[in-house]
Amino acid sequence: MSVYNNLVYLSICDAAYDRFKKTNFLTFSNYCKNLSTSIALKNLSYKEQQDLYYIIDTIDKTYCMGHDETNQYIKDFLNLDNIFDYERCVRFEEEYYPNSKIYL
Repeated sequence: MSVYNNLVYLSICDAAYDRFKKTNFLTFSNYCKNLSTSIALKNLSYKEQQDLYYIIDTIDKTYCMGHDETNQYIKDFLNLDNIFDYERCVRFEEEYYPNSKIYL
């Protein structure tokens, strides 16, 4: 996997983790699996739609990629087996560098 892909996945994880913290899910991986299932079934709740819009908007502002490419990266991220590795990076950043987050 390329460095660029890892950066995009990390950005997706960061945006998704921001939204996850405002939900009732116990684990981030369950949140991602639920979102992935809802996308696959094309049965998104209003809250899930808002979460996806937030993630897409964050990726668009950061990487300026097209909608098709953004959607593919999000789908690929939600189906990764090692989501926990990205989650650890995001948690580490929030814990040790709480003022490092840039809000676009």
